[in-house]
Amino acid sequence: MTYDFTRNVLLSAIRHIDKHPELLKGRQSSTYDLVYNNKRYPPILVLSEANRLNGGKELFLSNFGNNTDKPFEILKDNGFEIVTKTMFILKRAFQEFKKQYPKDLSKKFSKELTSYNILVKELPQHLREQFNLSTEYKIQGSVGTGNFARYPWIAIFDKRVTVSATKGYYIVLLFSDDLEEIYLTLNQGSTKQSIKEKDHITNLVYSHIHHIDGFVKGNLPKKSLTKVFPASSSSNGTAYEKTNLFYRRYEVDNFDEEDFKKHLNKLIIAYDECVSANQEKGSLATMKKSDNLFSNKDFDIKAFADDLTKSSLIYNKDIITRFVASLVSKPFVILSGLAGSGKTKIAHSFAQWLCQDNSQYGIVPVGADWTNREPLLGYPDGLREDNYVLPDNGVLGLILKALENSKLPYFLILDEMNLSHVERYFADFLSIMETKESIQLYSGHDRDSGNKSIPKKIYWPENLFIIGTVNIDESTYMFSPKVLDRANVIEFRISADELETFFGTYQTEKESLIGKGQMMGSSFLSLSKRKQTKSNLLVEQELLSFFKKLARIGAEFGYRSATEVLTLINSLKTIDNTLSDKTCLDIAIMQKLLPKIHGSRSKIISVLEELMNLCLVENLKVNSLFEEEYLPMTKYPISFEKLKRMYKNALDNGFASYAEA
Repeated sequence: MTYDFTRNVLLSAIRHIDKHPELLKGRQSSTYDLVYNNKRYPPILVLSEANRLNGGKELFLSNFGNNTDKPFEILKDNGFEIVTKTMFILKRAFQEFKKQYPKDLSKKFSKELTSYNILVKELPQHLREQFNLSTEYKIQGSVGTGNFARYPWIAIFDKRVTVSATKGYYIVLLFSDDLEEIYLTLNQGSTKQSIKEKDHITNLVYSHIHHIDGFVKGNLPKKSLTKVFPASSSSNGTAYEKTNLFYRRYEVDNFDEEDFKKHLNKLIIAYDECVSANQEKGSLATMKKSDNLFSNKDFDIKAFADDLTKSSLIYNKDIITRFVASLVSKPFVILSGLAGSGKTKIAHSFAQWLCQDNSQYGIVPVGADWTNREPLLGYPDGLREDNYVLPDNGVLGLILKALENSKLPYFLILDEMNLSHVERYFADFLSIMETKESIQLYSGHDRDSGNKSIPKKIYWPENLFIIGTVNIDESTYMFSPKVLDRANVIEFRISADELETFFGTYQTEKESLIGKGQMMGSSFLSLSKRKQTKSNLLVEQELLSFFKKLARIGAEFGYRSATEVLTLINSLKTIDNTLSDKTCLDIAIMQKLLPKIHGSRSKIISVLEELMNLCLVENLKVNSLFEEEYLPMTKYPISFEKLKRMYKNALDNGFASYAEA
């Protein structure tokens, strides 16, 4: 039977699978994946959906007859990449092991055996390609020397700090003696080190490795311990038991390919950080107690700014500082302003930079049809009392992950947040953000979604940060005071000088930001939890002056906003200790006090004049808008420029609002 597939219909099938992830259930491939836009798809499923879009029936591998390579040739001919799955290579190795050594794992073996070639040659090369490892990394596999190894293994290490897999410190895929399980570990296999040496390094590593959850020091889970470290093991086995850092366990017959890749990637990134920090110190086996191995780092905003520049992303230093400090002071930030000015990009870039992987953040486009919380939190199935319907965008899943992993930061980026009425779909979040109470998802019987249990209620995760981007045009809605009062609002604008700089340096991104700042994630979380509101007479007097003026148009603020202004000022000084009190107050006025101002010319024009007066060094009456005349006399230049634009809009259009297109 022949099938007519074109690239366009195959792309349509991929998009259809993206929209209907339930199609993947029971159709995952065990051997190969199609890779498109960095996502993996079962090749036969893609062909099957393409055939159905062409009016045909569902397809399986058997539909292609005896030519099992045919479906992959079709996809390759249409320009798609087909990759071998790691598990397929591992399974072949295990099948060969069991075939050659069904009972006695200590028999002599020949290097010509297939199991040897797979473990020592094919799998290392596959891992190198999968994780794009540099030539500085060596991947060494072993099934033993002379005798078959009781625990076959693959070691991954950097040759600059570890010479060989007999002495040093490295990542290991360790196989159980019955060849049924795989263990992802650190500090395994160093046979030319004493227990004391290995134990010293293990303690050093373990004391600094808290940015990766899941490590168990000293032994494996009890049900696995006898397989890998039986009581009768040698002195080396005892050393393994006492000094290993166990991370993940995988069953050969129930292998999760994506989980394996995700966690191996975490170890590689962490190990790479270790190498960079200790490259000049020689072998990791000789490190001193003062050496900083896998350490968490203090948050450094300059490092983020520098990495943005290296990636050809142009942002004003002040905007970067305001953005990060706002997140630290409160986990809800709104980025408003000109379309295409980099609002979504800075949010996405920061999440990529600070997180270990993309499971810690999500970018969700808000729909114009969002009228309740269901697009964010899902809903209980009305037909099945044990089922809960999760939203396709993964928001509830992200929240549950944040609750499970309190040591890691998580980010929810709501793109074009005001395409629908925010108060309708976001009301529950606005409430629990302040009260720290819970959201009731459902009542009655326990429910799950697939194999995942869904709790009846959820709490606000302190490690979850929400960033909303806002464009102002005829298709969007204005924010209510309830929303503005609970957020830091940062306006994005582009000056002529900034645009000129962009034209002079524009190029595609040249360096990835992924994971560059992950070692600072713990420090960033600590800063966000350390809320301080120091008393400041200057700030308090100025806030009172602004309160009196804003009260005339019903835009005054309450205790919460006053407290959050003080918190924001403290966060700004924490992030950048060179900022003055006046600069910090200027930023706080702009982000916390001015966003609620809007109204007709007759209502707000006189108040705008008085607010501008408060922004001047001298109490002069503002009767013109000449920048040259007033700029040297402004003590709050950011707020003054904003008020000046609103003043001009009120004169020209008869109406003014903080939100501008």
